[in-house]
Amino acid sequence: MKQRLIYADDFLDLFYVASAGQDKAFINTVEMVVNDTPTVDAEPVRRGQWMPYYEPMECFVDVYLNTEIKDVQVGWICSECGRHEQHSTVEEMPYCHCGARMDAEDKR
Repeated sequence: MKQRLIYADDFLDLFYVASAGQDKAFINTVEMVVNDTPTVDAEPVRRGQWMPYYEPMECFVDVYLNTEIKDVQVGWICSECGRHEQHSTVEEMPYCHCGARMDAEDKR
């Protein structure tokens, strides 16, 4: 059976509405079971993405491509905490040091 976390207080609020008119002993038993059930310390999953980080470089002209190059990518920035990383590919770091899972859709 798949386990999942629920908000016990929200569950009890819905239960009280749904059990209107039920036996008071039954309601008290369910309330006791919910309140006595062990809990876990859980945090929502933070999702971010690595965004390219550029530094200005001295402007030069690429004569072969006929373009000016002004900025060069030197790493990545976490969209959640702003940490700079120098790894070469985003696949090398599926998580940031802040704990964010790097699988969010494009936030730019």
